Amino acid sequence: MAEVVTWDDVLACFADRSDPAGTVNRLTAEWAGRYGATGRKIGPESRVTRSVWTAEQVGSHLDRLAKIVPALITDTPPRRLTGPLVLVDFGTGKIGQIDGRRRANVWRNMPGEYEVLTICAY
Repeated sequence: MAEVVTWDDVLACFADRSDPAGTVNRLTAEWAGRYGATGRKIGPESRVTRSVWTAEQVGSHLDRLAKIVPALITDTPPRRLTGPLVLVDFGTGKIGQIDGRRRANVWRNMPGEYEVLTICAY
């Protein structure tokens, strides 16, 4: 079950960037372009949910997105193993991942439950 969280929870994931909101919007626009989606600019008014995924769900998600962006599959170690994956939902099953690629590749092979934040961009 997904719970609603705030935009600040998303920005905290990008706190190491000079412009967290700009980074989120740039990465979201890249995914929108891949899908040909007309995702709106996201920000404090955007709906954000938190859910928990198993290692199997993380792996399935990566495999699905790697058909669009093969570089999502990597063996490069993450900078950190903490923090959620951050996804953007454009509707009709079109999902992009804007943070946590390297963590996700580790987590898919580590039994457990992992936090996922999803931003609604439709």
